[in-house]
Amino acid sequence: MKKILSLLLTLVLCLSCGSTAFAITPAASGGELADTVFISEKTLSLVPADKTAHSVFGQGLAARLQNASPAEYDSVINQYFAANPNPVFDSVLDIIDGKQAGEKTLRLKTSSAFRTDYEEVFTINDRTTLTVTPTYVVVSILDTRDNPDVAVNATKATSSKSGTCTETYYGLVGNKLFTLTVECTFYYNGSSAWYKSGFDYYYTKGVLSIWQVSNWKGWKEASGTSYKAYCSGNFHFGLEYEGNGLVIQDFYCKNTLTCSKDGKITTSATHS
Repeated sequence: MKKILSLLLTLVLCLSCGSTAFAITPAASGGELADTVFISEKTLSLVPADKTAHSVFGQGLAARLQNASPAEYDSVINQYFAANPNPVFDSVLDIIDGKQAGEKTLRLKTSSAFRTDYEEVFTINDRTTLTVTPTYVVVSILDTRDNPDVAVNATKATSSKSGTCTETYYGLVGNKLFTLTVECTFYYNGSSAWYKSGFDYYYTKGVLSIWQVSNWKGWKEASGTSYKAYCSGNFHFGLEYEGNGLVIQDFYCKNTLTCSKDGKITTSATHS
C-alpha cells in the first residue's frame, strides 16, 4: 500500500505542475476496460474498529478545517491525509495494489449501502460542512447575501437574497478531484419564493490526468412555496500509473440551492 500511496502522491504533485486533460477511452488505457472492483465492507475485510477509526479520521479533519480559511482547505486536506492513516481508504488502496498487473485497467464501484453506512457529515462552521465517505470527502460551502428590498408587488413587501453553493471533492490521498458550483438570486415575500436573476452553474477540474464529464446540466424551478436551482453531471476520472494500468472512478453529483418563502437559503447534495 505504501508503494501505491507514494505513486499516487507523486502523480498528484506532477500533475499540479501542469497536465493536459483528455477523455477516458479504451485507447487511453492501452486496451479494453479490464476489471470492475466492487468496494464493500466485505471485500475490504473491515471490522468495527476500522469504522470507528474512519469516523475519528473525519472528526480530526473537521477540527483542522475549523482552524483554516477556505483558501487553505486544499493544502490542509492534502497534509492531513498524508499524516493520518484511515483504514478504510488504506484498504481501498491495498485492493488496487493487489489487482493491478501490467496494463490492466480497474474500475472502482461501491454499493449504495456501503456508502450510506460509512458516510458521515461534520459541521465546520455555520456555512461549511465536511462529508466523509468510504472513497472520498466533500467540502460544501454556502455563501448568502441579502440584497436591497425591491418593490415588485405594491400590495406586499418583497425582498431578495442571493446564494452560492460550492461542493469540492477530494480523493483517497487528499487530492482535489473537482468542484461544482451553483448560484442564484431569488425573490421572496413570506408566501413564496421565485427567480430574480443571476442563475449560473459550472465545474472546475482538479489535478487529474484523465477526465470526462457527461450529462452536465443546470436548471431552476419552483418547488411548492420554495424555489430551487440545480446543477448535476456524471464525472469520470482516472489515475494512470507508470506500467501499472489505469484506475477509473465514476461519480453522479447533484448540487441543489433552495430559497424558502421566508428567504432562508439552504443547500443539499447527491453523490453516488
